[in-house]
Amino acid sequence: MFPGGYSKHFTFFFNLFVLMQVVNMICARKIHDEWNIFQGFFDNFVFLIVWAIIFGLQVVIIQFSDFIFKVEALSWEQWAIGFGIACTVFVVDAVAKLIPDRFTYAVGKDSVFDKREIAANR
Repeated sequence: MFPGGYSKHFTFFFNLFVLMQVVNMICARKIHDEWNIFQGFFDNFVFLIVWAIIFGLQVVIIQFSDFIFKVEALSWEQWAIGFGIACTVFVVDAVAKLIPDRFTYAVGKDSVFDKREIAANR
């Protein structure tokens, strides 16, 4: 129902954006092309709390705050589709790790990159 009414399409895409950000938070924990992005996942208590709060607030906003945010609650099927699409972030992360560091732009000095280049040129 648009204009002036609730739109499930906008709600879905807003939810999808946040879900992709939440999944990307997991991928962004490892910045030097480590493949096991879940290593040490449960060791950082602050990360887990922040991650849970963001996800919990997202559920509350989408499912229970239609009178405040003008969103229409999503069905479990729409949540599942959103999670499925958000999981493509893992694929993009894996593909990005295949690009050698020497082909990407560097903002500053990176000691990990320098060590890899020295080892590769031996």
